[in-house]
Amino acid sequence: MDDTKILVVFFSKTGNTKQVAESISKSFNCDIEEIREKTNRKGIFKTIIEIKDAILGNETTICNTQKDPSEYDVVIIGTPVWASHITPAIRSYVSKNKDKIKCTAFFNTHGTDKPKEFKVFKDLEKIIPKKPKALMDISKAELKNGDYKEKIEIFRADLIEYIK
Repeated sequence: MDDTKILVVFFSKTGNTKQVAESISKSFNCDIEEIREKTNRKGIFKTIIEIKDAILGNETTICNTQKDPSEYDVVIIGTPVWASHITPAIRSYVSKNKDKIKCTAFFNTHGTDKPKEFKVFKDLEKIIPKKPKALMDISKAELKNGDYKEKIEIFRADLIEYIK
């Protein structure tokens, strides 16, 4: 495990996914990279467009990243759930880097207290044709009350079991 290089890559609009990504990075003592869009998505009309883009599977223009995923043994990818799908920013990052990712794990954050059939993990698996070694789903309520920390420990244990 000590030799395993792990990178946490995430996109966050509200800060929820960032909070989880930072906790995962701290848990593994690994590198982290935030994906940023060049597109400004602030405002009600832009929110409608971002939901449409997520549903249609559109990509967006992202800022250049600093970390090369090919240099890591595992890339953990995190995204908020937009209309049951991954964000255009994560779709763009994953599409651009899919051939550089050796092994992966996924997590998402969402605003609902009643988990439903999100298409997030399926979206990611369509782009990266590798079975993720761990999955995690965290609600806004779990973030507020701190229950997400227990989920991170389970996620970490699942990934460590694979890495061994």
